[in-house]
Amino acid sequence: MSLAAVLWSGATLATYALARGIYQRWRLPLLHPSLLGVVILAVTIEALGRSYPEYAAATKWIAWWAGPAVVAMAIPIWRLRALLRARLPIVVAVVVAGLAGGFLASTTTLRLLGQPRDVQLAGPLQSITSPVAIPLGVQIGARSDALVIGVLTAGLLGATVGPALLRRIGVRDRRARGLAMGCGSHAIGVSRSLEVDAVCGAFATLGMMGNAVLATLIYPLLARWW
Repeated sequence: MSLAAVLWSGATLATYALARGIYQRWRLPLLHPSLLGVVILAVTIEALGRSYPEYAAATKWIAWWAGPAVVAMAIPIWRLRALLRARLPIVVAVVVAGLAGGFLASTTTLRLLGQPRDVQLAGPLQSITSPVAIPLGVQIGARSDALVIGVLTAGLLGATVGPALLRRIGVRDRRARGLAMGCGSHAIGVSRSLEVDAVCGAFATLGMMGNAVLATLIYPLLARWW
């Protein structure tokens, strides 16, 4: 391992520990580690005059662990499989309606704002987990930089203000809250839901997976129609 990898990896882990400690002390949504950690690292990289590709290359071993972490999210689903199986038709209906409605709302808004077609097609993909959103974006002709920014923004917003927003609008059921977080904010939303309890986390995981699978079937058809 190179010196740059050691330094940037250490800085990443230390930043997360610092951000997590701050969040646990004050419990403010905008201080969530997913957001605060990104801000601290971005400022550090910029202040040192380094580039993101350099940082990404040095910490790619950390990014590799995202794969096993996503697989581990299936554990709550397995433990609560009987509960999830009983609600599966409702979950599928909600996810399909959300995907279709989200596509129309996002693309129409971006069209009214005068954005080109490739940006319009990138908008709906923000709620899809990035391992699926990126190749799906290539397939339907979405603009890659807009897609990545949208996915990151959706995840961070969901983790920071999602739970408070759902409480404010009266969504109290843990299953509904988890499903909303998983459908709207993918893996980061699932991580935040798992902080609540296993039921919320399981439905969030199911929402994220359902979004990813059904989007690959629905979005290419909608993109050709659009």
